[in-house]
Amino acid sequence: MKRRLIMLVAIVCAFAMLAPEAALANKSVSTSLSMSVDNAKIRKGHYVTFKGKLSSNRKKCYANRSVSLYKNGNYMSKKRTDPTGRVRFSRRVFQTSKWKIRFLGFTFGTHPKRVTCLGSTSNIIRVRIRT
Repeated sequence: MKRRLIMLVAIVCAFAMLAPEAALANKSVSTSLSMSVDNAKIRKGHYVTFKGKLSSNRKKCYANRSVSLYKNGNYMSKKRTDPTGRVRFSRRVFQTSKWKIRFLGFTFGTHPKRVTCLGSTSNIIRVRIRT
């Protein structure tokens, strides 16, 4: 009887050592966000088109994700990327300002296969008003 109990404890301990820890099951995936503008020097009140591209090595991290447009650090609007990770914002500009696009991140899956897409921010583009 004691021998069976010792064998059972030994087997349980062996499996416990071989099993991965629960905390190691979560994965983090990096993302990259780039931005370009059709014309960085415009006349007052003209439209500017900002184009962004969210990229990652996992499609779920860039397809149909919500990204936000910021002007001088202030939130302006939000749009979703297309299936390839591209997004386009069009705005009328009345004064020289700095613009950026930001992706806050996204988590999907259930434990133990949970994936976190890390947030990213685009480069800052300064749009100047010609006089």
